[in-house]
Amino acid sequence: MKVTLVERSPCMRTSGNPVDVRGEAFATAERLGIVPSLRAVATRVERFAFIDARGRTRAEINSRAPGSSREVEVPRADLATALLNALPDDVEVRFADTIVRIDQDETGVNVTSARGIDQHVDLLIGCDGLHSSVRALALDGNERHIQALGLYVASVHTTEIANDPTRVLIYNEPDRALVVHPALGSALAMFLFRSGARVGHTDVDAQRMLLQDCYAGGRWRTEELLKAYADTEDVYFDAVCRVSLPRWRDRRVALLGDAASCASLFGNGSSLAMLGAETLADALDRNRGAPTTALALYEAQHRSRVDPYIRRMGMTGRFMVPRTRAGIQLRNFALQLVGR
Repeated sequence: MKVTLVERSPCMRTSGNPVDVRGEAFATAERLGIVPSLRAVATRVERFAFIDARGRTRAEINSRAPGSSREVEVPRADLATALLNALPDDVEVRFADTIVRIDQDETGVNVTSARGIDQHVDLLIGCDGLHSSVRALALDGNERHIQALGLYVASVHTTEIANDPTRVLIYNEPDRALVVHPALGSALAMFLFRSGARVGHTDVDAQRMLLQDCYAGGRWRTEELLKAYADTEDVYFDAVCRVSLPRWRDRRVALLGDAASCASLFGNGSSLAMLGAETLADALDRNRGAPTTALALYEAQHRSRVDPYIRRMGMTGRFMVPRTRAGIQLRNFALQLVGR
């Protein structure tokens, strides 16, 4: 099987929020031989601390199972690098390009890229994220099956050295949360907030203005971290959405990862994508010469794994970003009881 990987970015990204590799995905990482690489860049986070405006801890929970050695949290870019390095030598990787035209016939898929490269392929797998161009071209699903949850997430790496590399600090005010993650030494500031405003995922000026407006007057370290975001070019911003498609495939085109089922707010999406990729590879291997059968098997198997996460997304949002001060206090009290 000859594989071509087309990546929109001009090179491997060096930034990204931390993601978890755990459970079945950890076994996938073991089979790929990338666990040593992941452990070398893993964070040391063990706990989530929910704090008040004076920085006092009001509730605290473990971020991983006690004594578990089969999970790691790593920067997204480092996970991507480890996966790229694990590719066979005969895989063609083409940066700074994307698919702009798709035509299917009985023999395969004709694709045209933004750089004007035409190819005829047996299969096209869209792994191009929440704003998938493959999904829009092949399944007409860019808007109708994307549900905005009324939440936005933004993040920026700071120059601050984290005092405690084992604790993630979470500060809440109604409809907004401010998170400081120790990352790998230089702390990562994350903003998670509710807003009814709609801003485009490429409209950077509108995104920055919305963030400033929604956090105006915030306590704890809000002003300081807003300034860090405003003063930095390399930032992340996007709406939190639920992608729920009636089907992930059309003949010889299929979707994978967030393109098919954006299903997690905090870190599990990468693990699910790794599992989906392995499920797809196994289905193709077991059904050589019958690609449409393989794609149907992949979707049936992986949907059963992903659907529970999709259903829980709204609950996760309410947990992380309560709408009222009473809701914040109730959440913290419940966590105190769980932690006893």
